[in-house]
Order: sequence, then structure tokens, then C-alpha cells
Amino acid sequence: MDAPALPVHDSFIMHHRYGGELEESMRRSFHERFGSDIPRKKEIIDFETSDDRPPRTLDIDEVMNADSEYSQWLSRNDAWVLQKI
Repeated sequence: MDAPALPVHDSFIMHHRYGGELEESMRRSFHERFGSDIPRKKEIIDFETSDDRPPRTLDIDEVMNADSEYSQWLSRNDAWVLQKI
């Protein structure tokens, strides 16, 4: 189908448009190999939030800069750049 898929452990990262086709192919392959459907847990887990505030939306600048003060990337990048000078 010419759609890239990146396997990561027991999952795939890919465009959402092809997710249904990938899932169907995986289910079919599992059934052919083991003769049964993929087992699923029927438990429902309820997640509780620590407070009653409604979720807020973030703009792209908030997301991109959220961890900058905790990121080690900046210090590693600065060290690398200084070595090249």
C-alpha cells in the first residue's frame, strides 16, 4: 500500500488513515498462525484526575517550550557547537 510504518516494540507509528488496515492485517495474521482471535482484557480502568479543573488546550509555543528549562539537549548542543568553533 506504499505507506510507511515505524515498528516500535509491539506497536507501530504510522499515518492514522492506514491504522484500520494495519489492525485488520495483524488480526488476520494472528488468527492464521494461532487459530484464534487476539486475546483482550475486558477490564475497564477508570482514571481519576488530581483535581476537578477541565483540561486546557495548549498552543504550539507552550508545547515546544514546556521542558526547555529541564532539557539536557540545549547544554549538549551548546557543548557540541563550542567544540566546532
